[in-house]
Amino acid sequence: MERRQLEYFLAVVEHGGATRASAHLHVSQPTISAALRKLEKELGGALFERAAGGLVLTGAGKALLEPAGQVIRDFAVAADSVRDVLGLQGGSLDLVAVPAVSAGWLPPVVAAFRRAHPKVAITVRSELDNTRIADDVRRGRFDLGLAVSAVADPGLVTHEVGHQDLQAIFPPGAGGAGEPVGLDELLTFDMVTVPPERSAARQWFEAELRRRGRRTPRPVEVASIDGVLPMVREGVGYALWWSPISPSLVGPCVLRPVRPRYRRPILVVLRGGPLPPATQAFVRAAGLEQARA
Repeated sequence: MERRQLEYFLAVVEHGGATRASAHLHVSQPTISAALRKLEKELGGALFERAAGGLVLTGAGKALLEPAGQVIRDFAVAADSVRDVLGLQGGSLDLVAVPAVSAGWLPPVVAAFRRAHPKVAITVRSELDNTRIADDVRRGRFDLGLAVSAVADPGLVTHEVGHQDLQAIFPPGAGGAGEPVGLDELLTFDMVTVPPERSAARQWFEAELRRRGRRTPRPVEVASIDGVLPMVREGVGYALWWSPISPSLVGPCVLRPVRPRYRRPILVVLRGGPLPPATQAFVRAAGLEQARA
């Protein structure tokens, strides 16, 4: 069994077929297919079977999935450990985070990391679902995750590195900058938001109103978080957001803390066991001296 075979196997699983895997890896499809046939012969059984939607894992394939990911991670740790001795003169760091963390807490941490390790490539992906973040980290798709709710997974460890408080962002020129704003006052303004399934802030707000016997307002709803702040800047209404917030994101808008306070943790999600040097360095940049399994 070779590392390359396992990489091809994992790519086919992730991308749903050999054709898409070959495009992602920049390797010909016959090369991938031949490597998988050889792997199946060595293991003594089929790893995939054809279904209406394409290739699906057999029982043997499902059994191989997590060990294969662990082998690839171990190879990465070995390579990164050598780079660590050489002063992190390369390598990569792949992380996944909830969008509110990516937009506020994360940028200064990445900036500090890049100043210390400019030759390490960094990839940041966004994911709303905390459970999916945990699953992707456990499976080795990412080196670490940044979540905002606890994960119950024996293969993972979490460390709190900060917190977020709910804020209201008002259009430029609005009064009360820096002053707390209560729910009753918020009801006197129009709200700009994304659908409730994409916004923990909106879910909390509407639950608080129901608890108080108040009707939930009809907001100006946009499909993507990217469309919220442009609406606020044009005076359409206010938006609920999470601190810390990048000053460049707020711009001329007016920021006010929401009362009652709604606070949630920022959690670094890591696999148990030894961490690659680049991951260790990022954890230090995030304010943790060391992370233990």
